[in-house]
Amino acid sequence: MWFWLSLVTLICWSGSDLFSKIGCRDAKDKYSHLKMVMAVGLVMGIHAMYEIFANGTEISLQIMLTYLPVSLLYILSMAMGYLGLRYIELSISSPICNSSGALVAVMTLFMVGFSEYSPLALGAVALVCVGAIGLGVVDYFEDEGLDVDIILTSGADAVAASVMSGDAEIGFCGSEQSIYVYNSGKKDYIVNFAALTKRDGS
Repeated sequence: MWFWLSLVTLICWSGSDLFSKIGCRDAKDKYSHLKMVMAVGLVMGIHAMYEIFANGTEISLQIMLTYLPVSLLYILSMAMGYLGLRYIELSISSPICNSSGALVAVMTLFMVGFSEYSPLALGAVALVCVGAIGLGVVDYFEDEGLDVDIILTSGADAVAASVMSGDAEIGFCGSEQSIYVYNSGKKDYIVNFAALTKRDGS
């Protein structure tokens, strides 16, 4: 059931991006971003009232004060995002927003600890991060006019094999794999050109 709900959420999220861009594209309307925030707040308020009065969700002054700073920051981020949509393309704004969400998830894991989350939750966070990074890479290549196909392979050895065989021109894997290939004596070895993380001993 959760899978189908996730698909519905994905469709609704994509639709919200579209309507956000439509609602904020008029640069002459200096209050368009605030109107969008009010519209989103109205929908979220209706959902909150449903949860409180229909589902019996507990609410108190302490809970409101606890989540008030987060709510204010979220509202501010929405206003800034909608304001930015008047000047930049949605293909640029959306990866920024998605990447920030992935960054918050990763920071939460490091601050709270990995033991507090199930393997399924950790896998979900990893998928979100990979998707956000992949979306940014695809958008960059599209902006540069390059035709890019993303191929998923299982393991760094498979990535290296794809690059060396010519099936892929660029691979994303740990630098240790290129060291293994170089030490094996192959003349046509792979070369690292960027280091995104340093979790592999490099």
